Formats: sequence, structure tokens, C-alpha cells
Amino acid sequence: MIRIVVISFFAILMMQCAQQTPITGGEKDTVAPIIDTLKLTAPANGSINFNTQSITINFNELVVLKNADKQIIITPFLESQPDIYTKGKKVIVDFKEPLSPNTTYIINFGDAIVDITEGNVFRNYKYVFSTGSYIDSLQYEAFVYEAASKKSQKDILVMLYKDHEDSVVSKIKPSYFGKTNASGKCVIQNIAAGEYKVVALKDENGNYKFDPKEELIGYREEKFIAASDTIQDTIGIFLSQPEQLEIISSTVNANGKGTVILNTQIHKDSIIFADSVKALFIGSEYTISKTRDTIQYWINPSASERNKYPMIVVNGKKFNTYLKQPTDSILKFKTNAGRNLKPQEDLYFEFFQPIETINEELIKLFKDSTIMEFEIIQTSLTKVMIAADFKQDFQYKVELLPGAVTSYYNIINDTITALFEKNEANKYGNIILSVDTKEDIDFILALMEGEKTIKTIQLKKSELANVNFQNLKSGKYSFRLIFDANSNGIWDTGNYYEHTQPERVEYYNEEIDLKKGWDMDLSWIIK
Repeated sequence: MIRIVVISFFAILMMQCAQQTPITGGEKDTVAPIIDTLKLTAPANGSINFNTQSITINFNELVVLKNADKQIIITPFLESQPDIYTKGKKVIVDFKEPLSPNTTYIINFGDAIVDITEGNVFRNYKYVFSTGSYIDSLQYEAFVYEAASKKSQKDILVMLYKDHEDSVVSKIKPSYFGKTNASGKCVIQNIAAGEYKVVALKDENGNYKFDPKEELIGYREEKFIAASDTIQDTIGIFLSQPEQLEIISSTVNANGKGTVILNTQIHKDSIIFADSVKALFIGSEYTISKTRDTIQYWINPSASERNKYPMIVVNGKKFNTYLKQPTDSILKFKTNAGRNLKPQEDLYFEFFQPIETINEELIKLFKDSTIMEFEIIQTSLTKVMIAADFKQDFQYKVELLPGAVTSYYNIINDTITALFEKNEANKYGNIILSVDTKEDIDFILALMEGEKTIKTIQLKKSELANVNFQNLKSGKYSFRLIFDANSNGIWDTGNYYEHTQPERVEYYNEEIDLKKGWDMDLSWIIK
């Protein structure tokens, strides 16, 4: 009897231990579902003379659809999208409308089909069928890049239209389309013979239509004639030139600096300031940024209160701004005196308010401990250069005593003291570039350090030989060349509706690794 009790006790103990041990269920399923080799699809993939309203695709395990509305795409487009759903191990497509006769259809499932347990994806499955007696087999290939940067673009729609009117891109969905992969390549298959309009589009809102204000577009100059051979194209996409010039914002900061930001690049004759408005500007001047999309000016503090609302008129549209009162009690600045000067570089101070007076008696320049001569050159409303015979191997000190510089707002500088030296030439490198191109137009050559533009030069073709970039710090550089066909000094984008392509841009195809003390002679041949 005692023996039975002991056995029962241990049996209960073992059951309790067993209940606390989780069931592992074996190894994790990492295998994607596949089409059932016995049942396949009904009708068969690749069928001709298709005359049913339903398709069934059989799998070897339970499946579900994930992001079906974005992943599953049917071409040519249907007016009424079919019902696509799962039932156990089946994916079923039920069409809601009659299909067009003698037409090849492609259902691209993308990554929509996954198994129900672990979500393993059955990738890029395509079901192709024809309501006619054959499957269309022509194809089109395109490589898509961004026109200004020349960088390949992913997930760009490449669209083919049977209708060749320009307006179709904003009105109807394409006859055929595909999307670019990570390398910018797109292949559209099963195209019927014919002539097509070709458009590439960065479809921001997913409606398969062109929205000019916000979407990049590119197009093929000639129509694509689908015949026998595969066509391989390159298409640059761009943000179209706006139809109307508009002001995004127009403000004046506390220092009296006015800034007008436009929705596109402009030319000087696009801006009209009334004489009464120009009278409010210091020097009656305004400047346009290098990018030609920003206007800047300085408001004269002597303007009466009622006139401190400078009116900007662009293409007949009027925009008012408001002048705030300056809040700085000390005249702020930035300078290159905080570092050593490059060879052939002058010392400069740039102030945050326009300069009204400079008192040279309150400015001192020392070489070691000796006072030296210098020249003050005011290069803009806010910037002054201190030019002197700076030499290597000496230490310099510049002093600006209070009141050396007074702004239009009667704000003066505080005491400024800065130490600096003149760097040796062998601490920098030089690049001499010769560009060979057949185009006889104007050019804009830019020296680049990564994505940053270091220097930009406007050149005639005759000036492309031996372009000298001096006193560069060691680093990795490249070049960008804009083919400035209209000689306006900026890169011009295109306009889809006006059939104008963006101006051509080329990038130097190798990274330039410049070391200290190096002189590099480079040749760039552009075909």
C-alpha cells in the first residue's frame, strides 16, 4: 500500500513538471508557399482564348493576401477591379466585367501572396492569359534617373499609352506600365504590337496620373514602336517648370533683411519693384541668389512706419511684408579670421546688418607685435575685406574696437580680437581640369565635395581647357558640368507640356582623391 502511494506521488509530480515545459513545435517554417504541382491553376497560366470570369490558383499550403490593393496590379487596367481573395489553399480572381477581345492580360501579384503561418512570401508571381489566339510577347526596357543628379531612381512608373495626346498622363491610366527596381531598370513584358507614348513618373499619390506641381516626370522624345526587337531607353525625370511664377513666402527679419522665396527659378526681368518700394531698400538694391529662386534686400530704417510694408509684385501679383524692429544690441558678425588664411586669401568680416559707416581708426592689424598697413574694402552692404601683405611664418592679430563698424540701425560692434596665420601653399592641392566636348554652347562647371558645391564657374567652350582650381584642402572631389544651352547661368528644368527636356548634366565618372601638396592634371572627355 505504501509503495502505491509513493508511485502515485511521483506520477503527479512528473505531470506537474510536464505541464510547465513549453511545446516547441519544431523548426520555424521559412519556406514560401508554392503552386500545387497536381492542381496548378484553372485555367492554366498562359492560356489563350480565355473565356471564363474566374481564375483559381492552387497552393501547397494555406495562404493569405497582404497589401493586395498595392501589390496586385493588372494590365491593361480594368474599369472595375476584380474581387481577389483567398479560400484555404486557393487564391481566387473573380472578374466583374467582360474582358476585351484579343487582349493579353497580366496579373502581377508582387509580394501579396504569403503563407498563413509565418508570412513567407511567394514573390513576383505573374499570371498571364489572352482572350485571343496568342499571347503578346513584345517588351520594352528603360533605365530611369533623376535629371539633375543623374542618380538612378527606384519605384518609378514607366507607362505606355496607346493614346498619344499629351493630356492623357493627367486623365487616364496607361495601357501598360512597370516599376523600376533599385538600379533604376524597368522591364515591361507582353506588349501588343503598336505605337506608344512613353512616360516615366514618380507617382507620389499612387493614382497613376501626372500631378504637375508635385511629381517628377520624364518622357521619350519619339514614340515607341513595338515590333520585334526589345528597345532599351534611358529617361531622365524632373519637376516641371511651373506654369505660373508664385511667391512661397515674403518676410523681413529683425535685422531688416527681406527674403522672398519663389516656387521656381527666375530672371531679373521677371521681378518688378515699384519705385516707391525700391526707395525703402538700402541703396535701392536687391540681390538674386545663385539658385535664382530667392530675392534678398535690406529695408532702410529711415522709412516711415506707414512705408514699412514693402510690396513685391511678381507677374502682376502683389505680396506685402512687414518690417520688424531690430532686437540685437551688439552688431554680430562672422569671419575667416578664426582659421588660418589660405594662400591668396584676404581677411573678411561679414556683419548681420548692413554697414553704414566704418571707422578705420578703430581697426588695428599687427604682424607679430608690429602694426602693419592694410586697406579696407567694402564688397557688399554687409561685408568688408581687410587686404594686406600677409606672409607665411608670421602670426597676425586683428582688432576692431567698439564702434569700428556701425550699422544702418545704429548698432555697433563689440571688441573683436582674432589671431591667425597665413598657411603654406604645400598644405593645399590644386586641380587643373580640361574638358573635351563637341557641344559649342555655354557651360556651368562645378567642383563638388560629396553633395556640396565648392565652386561654380560659367565658361565658354573655349575656356574649358585648363580650368584651374587652386588651394583646395585634401579630400575627395568630383565635377558636375551643366550644358547651359540658353546661357542664363543656371540649370533649367524641363516642361512636359511644352516638350522641353531639362538641360543636360554630366558628372565626372571617377572620385578625385586630392592630397596635400598635389597638383593634379585631369582630362574629361564627354561623348
